[in-house]
Amino acid sequence: MGTLGTTALRSSDHDGSTAGDHPAAPLLRRLSSIAPLPEEDRTLVESDLIDARSLAAHAPCIRQGHVPRQVFVVVEGWMMRWQILPDGSRQVTGFLLPGDFCNDPASVDHGFDSGVSALGPARVAALAPGAMERWYARPALQRALEWARHADHMVQRSWIVSIGRRDAYTRLAYLLCQLHARLGPLADAHGFALPATQEHLADALGQIGRAHV
Repeated sequence: MGTLGTTALRSSDHDGSTAGDHPAAPLLRRLSSIAPLPEEDRTLVESDLIDARSLAAHAPCIRQGHVPRQVFVVVEGWMMRWQILPDGSRQVTGFLLPGDFCNDPASVDHGFDSGVSALGPARVAALAPGAMERWYARPALQRALEWARHADHMVQRSWIVSIGRRDAYTRLAYLLCQLHARLGPLADAHGFALPATQEHLADALGQIGRAHV
């Protein structure tokens, strides 16, 4: 367990995927990091992740303000969540790694206030209709999903603290340390490959960050 400020993240939260892996592999590794999942649960997740697709760099997965038809999970590569303001400026609100959900199930019914796009070449997979209802009916899988959502909320709260209270250099350092902890096996002791550009980091860190990144 690595601790960054008030945010505790397991170093095994995220893992990558190779060409031979099932599209559900990164999500299953993330969900299994809290406790082993029964084989029936793993089989269910694999059967409910469908329609894996590749995205070119910068290609959108979800457009801001649209109603996505499906819930997507990152399989390979990095994605980012963002919002475009009326003046045309962009705020990046999250970097998504393999095993992360791009959107929540409620967005399929009520729309999504953010856009999600690939930072570099990436793959995503979609949940089959009714998947979340089936998953939440399984106690171990429900606990794992609730833990993953809790971890995502902790990341978002730390992001708010950074934008509101940390200076530019501390914001950048905290973000890089947080990403390193979330990447787990995709990073090593010396660092990790970061597909985000200076512009992406500036849009994530706010106007002060833009002046100093």
